[in-house]
Amino acid sequence: MADFRDEYERIRNNAERIRKTRSVYGEMVDFYENVLYLMLKSEANVNVKIPEISREMVKTKFTEGFPLLNRDDFPVDSEAAGKVLRKIQEFIPGENKELQKTASNLLIFLKHSGNKFWQHLLKGEEETLEEVAQKIHSPLHQVIFLGMVAIKPSLRFVRSRLVPLLPDESTWRKNYCPVCGSLPSVLLLKEKEGRKFGCCSWCEHQWLMNRIECPYCQNQLQQSLGYIAIEDDEVYRVEYCEDCKYYFKVIDCRPLEIEPVVALEELTTLHLDMLAQEKGYKMPPTLSPVVYGGISEN
Repeated sequence: MADFRDEYERIRNNAERIRKTRSVYGEMVDFYENVLYLMLKSEANVNVKIPEISREMVKTKFTEGFPLLNRDDFPVDSEAAGKVLRKIQEFIPGENKELQKTASNLLIFLKHSGNKFWQHLLKGEEETLEEVAQKIHSPLHQVIFLGMVAIKPSLRFVRSRLVPLLPDESTWRKNYCPVCGSLPSVLLLKEKEGRKFGCCSWCEHQWLMNRIECPYCQNQLQQSLGYIAIEDDEVYRVEYCEDCKYYFKVIDCRPLEIEPVVALEELTTLHLDMLAQEKGYKMPPTLSPVVYGGISEN
């Protein structure tokens, strides 16, 4: 119960900080703050069977650089996901009729099509998801956004049960998550020496990374790695790689009084995405090509 209250307060305090420092995101903060509370409550009631992984298998996977689970192996509580999706409708701003319509259409679709949608989402089957979006006359990005919000409590719940199985994570230092093999969505600088941690774009696990290295292609040549600083801003910046042309948003946690909520920061740092993309850099995919092969944009 204490952990729930602590996380609730962390969300509230971060939302208030962002409202004060980046007022342009005010309505977005209000909406997503409520969504985060909803996901937190839902996570406490998730009911799924955690995949069994022996200690020997965990050690082997960790040693050989494999994640504990692939993303499509994560179990999802479809009932809990549906409840989250229904509740989200209450928080969508009244003027955002398109998102309200997408939520309603998706719920109707799920009622008649069973739970296959969640598996399509887990497997990142973009063509199938596009077909769903077309069938319900809704934008694909909104369908994916709402779907991911709905299953996130399940992903977090599974991650929380798997992380204790990991060996000493300080020896991992790979550019993808040891739990699910995803790339980081945001990089965090922590502790006095500013050690770099990745926050997983899928399960939100945080792990220690090499400070001088591209999180996508693992390039370590300093002359081809750079960053875009924001004037009078000691917390946020963008790191980029000239080899692969991908960029990652960075949050320096040291000047902040409390640790940021990454899910909230992702949506309220769109100005950083615009800045990086204007300079010719691309938003990174979420799947590590080392683990999953190829390049995926989902």
